Amino acid sequence: MTSIAGIEFVAPPRRLSLADVLAVLDPADAAQASRLGVAELHVADGLAGHVLAARAARAALARGGVPPEDVDVLVTVPDRVPTAFMQSETTRLQAAIGAGNALAVSVGDLGCASGTSALLVLDALLAREPSRGVGLIAFAATAPTPYRYRRPVALNGDGATAVLVKPGGPGLMLLDVVQATDGDYWDLFSVEYRKSPPELWREVCRDEKQYSHTLGMKSIGMVRKLAADLLDRNGVTMRQVTHVVMQNLSTSSIEFYGQALDHPVSPVCAANLSAYGHLGPLDVFVNLRSLDGLCEVGDLVLALNNSPVAAWSVALFKKV
Repeated sequence: MTSIAGIEFVAPPRRLSLADVLAVLDPADAAQASRLGVAELHVADGLAGHVLAARAARAALARGGVPPEDVDVLVTVPDRVPTAFMQSETTRLQAAIGAGNALAVSVGDLGCASGTSALLVLDALLAREPSRGVGLIAFAATAPTPYRYRRPVALNGDGATAVLVKPGGPGLMLLDVVQATDGDYWDLFSVEYRKSPPELWREVCRDEKQYSHTLGMKSIGMVRKLAADLLDRNGVTMRQVTHVVMQNLSTSSIEFYGQALDHPVSPVCAANLSAYGHLGPLDVFVNLRSLDGLCEVGDLVLALNNSPVAAWSVALFKKV
């Protein structure tokens, strides 16, 4: 099984206080955003996502003692907005970090759950060819607009992560993972970008009631079912799970999911929410990284994820 040997996270140096972030929002949005549990955001401020992703990748390889040319598979997730159409950000990153021998692929289009898709693809590619043993997931999430509020749910921060997978040694072993989607919500959120400059782009929810109530309750039910099914087929009960992590949207959502699963969500999620805001597909990996030092050998970790396009995932890890 795939074993995560290390996770790196790179946050751009510039920080915005919550007051600075709220200052550019409409009053109603600012009032909602102020209650999410975010204290500040790190913002790229012109620093390209692929640059941040390369920094994270190099750091992961260096810490893991892996030369770039030894990477067998590189998986990326597209940034929130591409630098340019037609070009390959995936092979750009491959060249930037010197992973010329790797098979480079990209997965995305499922919002926050795309990080789980990357893990699934990496696991499958490594399992298909036993000669391939070293894998790397590396990607960034950067917002192209100063209006960082996704009404009614999140404040978007910027950053990049890299997840190193290699055989042997300590780490988080992936025991099982399951993912599901529902096409009925494919256009619930959108950004009209063709008719206005980036500084005017907004993430717009087509139907906030449908998002907050219909999809919200469906997501709770789906995550509970996926978690129960996954744990059952691995002969594990929720009481045996040591840590639960999820994406960082708001303190209320973190508390809500903990109550729904009858298991508290790890405090690292609220801490990272406060420090970085919502980082899209990075969130769960950043939270898993924050468990380093808190996990003991044998601990079980349950990682939850869902996105507003109606994609859900649950992964089970074991500290080895």
